[in-house]
Amino acid sequence: MRRACYFLLLLMVSCQYFETEKVDADTLFEQEMATINWDEVDQYPLFPNCDETQDKATQLRCFHRELSGSISEVLHDSVPGMVQSLRDTVWMDMRIDTSGVFSIKNVKMDSITEVQLPRLESWLKSALVNMQPVSPATKKGVPVATEYTLPLVLATN
Repeated sequence: MRRACYFLLLLMVSCQYFETEKVDADTLFEQEMATINWDEVDQYPLFPNCDETQDKATQLRCFHRELSGSISEVLHDSVPGMVQSLRDTVWMDMRIDTSGVFSIKNVKMDSITEVQLPRLESWLKSALVNMQPVSPATKKGVPVATEYTLPLVLATN
């Protein structure tokens, strides 16, 4: 009988080791959100001819190559041949929304460039409007908006 009492006492004391701790859904959500690095995406925006199975660095290079190629083509066709010799870096702040649509937030250029190429910002907007569609960047499989600052080196002779 004593053994049975000790066994029951031991069983009652050790039951606390079998209990599972209940985790609140909000707490779990907050912990998961704290672990996410919001400054990086899992996949960069991709043009149709960029391979999504490649590593992130290759995807980013492909994105930059396609974007700069499209902008260079539009500028080459738009800039009049009578522009004086010019060498400047124009900084374009752009956004790609969750649908893969481009937009310009800001264009920073030297005052001389602005005088020589007063329609530069409209040409850049035109380049982005006519851009082939992209798949937006993703984070945890969800499309996210991204913002980039793109340096454009202008050089004319």
